Amino acid sequence: MAVDSSNARSNKVLFSASSCHMVHDGYSNLLYTLAPLWALAYGFNATQVGILVGGYVGAMALFQIPAGFLAERIGERLPLVAGMLLVATAFTAVGLVESYEAFLLLLILAGIGSGVQHPLSSSIISSAFTPERRRVALGVYNFAGDVGKASYPVLAAALMLVLSWRSTTLVFGCVTVFLGMAIFLMLRSLKVGEHPRQVKRPEGIAKVSGWGILRPRSFTLLSLIGMLDSAARMGFLTFIPFLLVAKGMGIERTGFAFGLVFVGGAFGKYVCGLLAARLGVIRTVLITEVATGVGILLALVLPLEPLFWTLPIIGVAMNGTSTVLYGSVADFVSEERQARGYGLFYTLLFGASAMAPVTLGLINDGVGLEFSIAAIGVLALLTLPLLIPMSRELRAA
Repeated sequence: MAVDSSNARSNKVLFSASSCHMVHDGYSNLLYTLAPLWALAYGFNATQVGILVGGYVGAMALFQIPAGFLAERIGERLPLVAGMLLVATAFTAVGLVESYEAFLLLLILAGIGSGVQHPLSSSIISSAFTPERRRVALGVYNFAGDVGKASYPVLAAALMLVLSWRSTTLVFGCVTVFLGMAIFLMLRSLKVGEHPRQVKRPEGIAKVSGWGILRPRSFTLLSLIGMLDSAARMGFLTFIPFLLVAKGMGIERTGFAFGLVFVGGAFGKYVCGLLAARLGVIRTVLITEVATGVGILLALVLPLEPLFWTLPIIGVAMNGTSTVLYGSVADFVSEERQARGYGLFYTLLFGASAMAPVTLGLINDGVGLEFSIAAIGVLALLTLPLLIPMSRELRAA
């Protein structure tokens, strides 16, 4: 019965963290759905749109490590739920402002709110599960993020058939506040994410100092691959709506296109988990990155309808890489420094994600949309040379 009770508690922790992931990743993709509408309504150019997206992701990246340090002082629970409420408030307030500067400020605040989610959720999951079950649990957690990514654009597109985009953000905000409070109460009842002074330290366990990274070279290579993969993914998500519109798609239909990408992405989490178990991490990443790069380059030449139905396949490959990478972080970081280690890893990934839309926006405005899409495909393929030393590291481990 004790084992069953422990498993039930772990599953409730996973459900809470996965719900947070679904909400935050859903808002990230809601941003991509709204960006073309803002550009049309307020006359923002591609560089300005890139700065808005980059501001959101950049703030998210910069708050990853502070979130880890904050959790070591006050626990994960309070900042995790406070971040949800801040994101909901900021996205709702976007519908009340008019100036570009106000848009940017609110999206930066939303990014700060989202910055707590990845390291703290990953930390409480890693603490709640044994090493044997941790990778599977993190896979479920990543899958939940893709559920948010797939569902939020589709729900937003459906709501905007009868409501304005401002009213749509208000609906999402109200639902998020309710869900955030429910998650807080569940984590409190489970005594998860408590203030460190309330957590008893097991006897005989020495205190870990520093970052707790057990294999620095392996962690560095993993981070570099993740940075290139994240930059390509963020660039694609930011500018694929503009490519679809350029090929003749109506702006209101782009939300459904995002839904297809992330339905494929959610399926990719499952498929790539099976591939990694059968083929190993390196071969799986090789397959997904080649498929991602080639798929993005094909998007340039495919007509609209074939491209529209190719988006789920691109989503499978594009999101499949991340689940393999995220599941490997805990292998290289000590138990007591999970929040800090994940914070560092996600900071590097989101930093690359923040730079990508700004840089590609400048390329877009300078030499054209097609060139920037081609650059995104090349970014994905640049991960391939790094797989050689990473393979050696894994064999050595």
